[in-house]
Amino acid sequence: MSPVLIPPLRPDLAIIGDLIKPDSRILDLGCGDGALLSHLARTRGVRGYGLEIDPAKLAACVSAGINVIQADLDEGLADFAVVHDRPARRAGIVTEHLFSYQTLAILGPQHAYAGKAYLQPRDFASEVLISYPVDEEMLDVVRHFLAPRGVRPKRRNAELTVAILQLVASGRGIAALPEWSVKPYLERGYVVGKPLGAKGLRCELHGAMPESLATKPFMRDFVEKVRGVSL
Repeated sequence: MSPVLIPPLRPDLAIIGDLIKPDSRILDLGCGDGALLSHLARTRGVRGYGLEIDPAKLAACVSAGINVIQADLDEGLADFAVVHDRPARRAGIVTEHLFSYQTLAILGPQHAYAGKAYLQPRDFASEVLISYPVDEEMLDVVRHFLAPRGVRPKRRNAELTVAILQLVASGRGIAALPEWSVKPYLERGYVVGKPLGAKGLRCELHGAMPESLATKPFMRDFVEKVRGVSL
């Protein structure tokens, strides 16, 4: 089996992380790929949002289950938030569907379930669920598939998608990830993807923005970039 290598947190981020009290709520300005938020969620039970302007880094945060807000810090404005599921209506805020995606169960090629047409909640009961280090309510597979059936598998966390896939491929457990985030690995046969339930588990991402900016050309362009990077 190949060793699982999880890159250490950048030294400057580690210093910042040591200053954060457990169970805090934070806003990470210029969060990049969400490494600090992911680390703090795993080690200190922190909840929060990230602010980032780069569409590719936004997509990395979304893939990791981190709620992220598009913001230009030079302008001091938070203009766009990417959230799981449709948020409640708020005055002055426009909500727009970004895209739907299928969350798949991810298995090692030699796993006993690899030959099944799809997985059911009970299949997870005796398994280790390998996931990003975030609260359970942020995981689509838990919120929409396992929790409604009362299934709570053991969890093992990894901060990076590639680390999750290495653990799965080496038989340490199973994962549930957006199909778009693991497509290259599925195509190479490194891991196997199976639908969650007979009909599959379809999830959604939505964008929220100020009503005054929703029709501006730069906002329309940004929305299309987020969709393009994510898909």
